[in-house]
Amino acid sequence: MKNTLFLLLILLVGMETVIPQSGCVNELATIQDNTTVLSIGVKDRYLYVNPGSPIIKIYDISNPELPFFVSQHDYSGNLKEHMDIHGEYLYVYGGPENELIVFDISNPLSPVEMGRLLLSPLNEEYWSTGHLENYTYFTAGDSIYVVNTVDKNNLFFENRIYHPVPGIYGLRTIFVSDKVLYIGAENGIHIFDNSSQEMPVFIGQYPYGRISLTVDTNNNLLFTGQHWSSNINHFVSKIDDPFNPVLIGEGTGGDSPAGSLLFNSGILIQTGVYYLNTHMQPVSFYKIQNDTSYFVEDFWGSVLYQITDLETVDSLFIVSKNGGIEILEYDCEYPVGIEVPGKEDSEIGIYPNPTNGNLSIDVPLGLSEICVEFADTFGRVLLERKLKPGNQKVSLAKFNRGIYFVSVFQNGRIIKSEKIIRE
Repeated sequence: MKNTLFLLLILLVGMETVIPQSGCVNELATIQDNTTVLSIGVKDRYLYVNPGSPIIKIYDISNPELPFFVSQHDYSGNLKEHMDIHGEYLYVYGGPENELIVFDISNPLSPVEMGRLLLSPLNEEYWSTGHLENYTYFTAGDSIYVVNTVDKNNLFFENRIYHPVPGIYGLRTIFVSDKVLYIGAENGIHIFDNSSQEMPVFIGQYPYGRISLTVDTNNNLLFTGQHWSSNINHFVSKIDDPFNPVLIGEGTGGDSPAGSLLFNSGILIQTGVYYLNTHMQPVSFYKIQNDTSYFVEDFWGSVLYQITDLETVDSLFIVSKNGGIEILEYDCEYPVGIEVPGKEDSEIGIYPNPTNGNLSIDVPLGLSEICVEFADTFGRVLLERKLKPGNQKVSLAKFNRGIYFVSVFQNGRIIKSEKIIRE
């Protein structure tokens, strides 16, 4: 009887409803490490670990349930806080003197140092890197640094791009391709034209999301993190045109806002690496299906310390913490339960677009607690209005010519978003 009533309630409401699963994430193994595991990298069947000392530990994870230590490589100088891998090369950087070191790992068990570049004169902390074949991009402070890596034995700075927004600081995460460069900053997502590669050109700022981002290149989806105080964990945007993302949804339900995002094979994981400065942090798992984000579960794991880095390979998700490393596997068909797509998004009309300043918004009968918000390309909210059912007129006469983002909210949840042009 209860199940029948539940079915009836969902059909009457007419909104999308998904019953979350639990037990979808399996911890296959842990690697205990009494030192501080700062960052990790994966290549083929080997896991590279950057502990709290100037060494690189290498583990064989070909059997993820039985990982084992195989070798260790010491390097001169101080500890480098960050590590990542691109192709046949391993990059470590940061530390007291902010130095970049590139290692050849074509022989995965014997890293060979290729070149170094001293970063200390820049006096900045480097948050993230992105790589193309001949360039490495660093985010630091209010700038993007482009390092020429054509000759791995002779690294040199190609350019420093100061961010054009006055007072901007906190450029955190990065995605780079030979066409576009995205930066996750403390005040939004910043978009650059990277067609020249050596000199990215600022295009504008996307207001949905901040600090963290990741991309599903197969389906042209951009996932962006949200502030820890919001009930929205992340935004989902379509990037068929990479310079003009279009918001299509949001992810809610998890206990890990902001921080880091990582996508692999239809699974998005998120954790509060940067903001939740606590020893107890879960990893939130979401299934991405039909361009929609479904919350699955929060996974705490057996190593109950602060999360420091995330990696993925094949179907595995690897989480490094201050007390060790967890190797996780996602194993669920999802979503499950009852699902009836809602129509409130498609029924709201916003026109004309482009507009000369007189905008109409059609709100269907039956929708309540609706408000609309207009923001510029830097994420600054310029106008907010509450809306009633029916045709509503909104004047943009005071807006300058240009591109703006309009978002429609119901009870604090975004149900429609469009980019509009003010002529």
